[in-house]
Amino acid sequence: MNSPVNNAGSAMATYSALVSIAVADALGWQTEHLRRREDIERLFGVKFIDSFHKYQRRRGSLFQGYTDLVQEGDYSDDTQLTLATARSILPDGAFDPDYFSKVELPALKLYLRGGGSTVKAAVEKIARVKARWFTNFFTYRSPKGEKLDYRDSGANGVAMRIAPHALANRENPQKGVIGVWQNAVCTHGHPRAIVGALAHFWALILLLRQADADEESLIKGVLDGISESGLPQSWEFQQWKSLWEEGRGPGSFSRTYEETLKEYQRLVSLLRSHLFDEGDHPFLKEVGAFNRSTRGSGLVAAVAALFFFLKYRNDPRKAILRIVNHLGLDTDTIASMTAALYAASGQAVLPELWEKVQDYEYLASAQEGKLPRLPGADFFKKTKKATSLETHPPLEMAQRGGTISHSLFGSGRVLEVIKQNPPPKEVVMVRVRWDYGQSMVFTKLPQGSKRAK
Repeated sequence: MNSPVNNAGSAMATYSALVSIAVADALGWQTEHLRRREDIERLFGVKFIDSFHKYQRRRGSLFQGYTDLVQEGDYSDDTQLTLATARSILPDGAFDPDYFSKVELPALKLYLRGGGSTVKAAVEKIARVKARWFTNFFTYRSPKGEKLDYRDSGANGVAMRIAPHALANRENPQKGVIGVWQNAVCTHGHPRAIVGALAHFWALILLLRQADADEESLIKGVLDGISESGLPQSWEFQQWKSLWEEGRGPGSFSRTYEETLKEYQRLVSLLRSHLFDEGDHPFLKEVGAFNRSTRGSGLVAAVAALFFFLKYRNDPRKAILRIVNHLGLDTDTIASMTAALYAASGQAVLPELWEKVQDYEYLASAQEGKLPRLPGADFFKKTKKATSLETHPPLEMAQRGGTISHSLFGSGRVLEVIKQNPPPKEVVMVRVRWDYGQSMVFTKLPQGSKRAK
């Protein structure tokens, strides 16, 4: 393993970023839904999580359920969406929203692990023939059956994936800002998601430029950055704003955006007041990190990541493990975003786990947050046949150690085939490592059942 260096201006800062994000994501995914300390010991045989473990997650419905077998070091949707973003960034750092929305997002339907209800709905809706990245408005149902609107979706599914924008645009942050906006509106419509992403972006930019930026200059720089990063003026965004305001009245988006900026400023004030507390819980509780209605907010995720980074400035191991073991948090997202901040400042995050994380070599190959497009991407983008991306690889023919192919992902090797339940309710799970470097788990459910997420 390459030895870590503490220099944000070196290639190490970008080399370690996606690896660090994935390591923290994989650690946090293990505890994401746990609420009791005894659950950690029951599931993992330890009292404190500081490494990767195999474990099981129950998926599907009561009568058509199956067990998802998570291997040591497997990452979740946080890293999957970050990789999708990295593949959507052009050589000059600009973002390609058409490729992201019409190739990467529809493809996620096949292999997404975890994922919030907003992202899942956006992946479904963007496949509509007439939907474009700036017109993907939709309604959807929450896991509890509530009817929700895209314009009210302020979750952290954007903030978790935008690190590549900062890594690719350290010298031209305004280009990165446009990319963050383009990326965000593909899936989320509420300013909480967008401002949270912009706040995380500016924190990363500032650390990439000055690794030892002090607390006040970093906080002020983030606040100044997001205040100057309003809605871009292109015709696509003007149309997006018009669609956003339909039924809500002229000026409704601007008012909501201003209210959200004030909300973020309030959360930053709480960060300042709690930064020197003995523990983390008072701050996390006051910002709503445990509250069901605010726990997954993009604003909360961004301010929590900044809090942990500033509080444990020179101890990334302590920060990440405190997050991962603080049950009730959105552990994988906050941990991965905090890890990105450490990587931007040139600090290695848990390097002893790097080579144990899923797809280490592929993650480490990213240059300035960019990765090559998927092997079949040019064909799909040209023909605009997004719905064909929903076709599974030929899972029924898969044999462990054999090869498999897909029109988008190219060729790959089958690592594992698991079959659960007797026919006609048989579930087939196939783990594939594609030749381009990424591995995925595909699930074939019984005929007539809903596709696994």
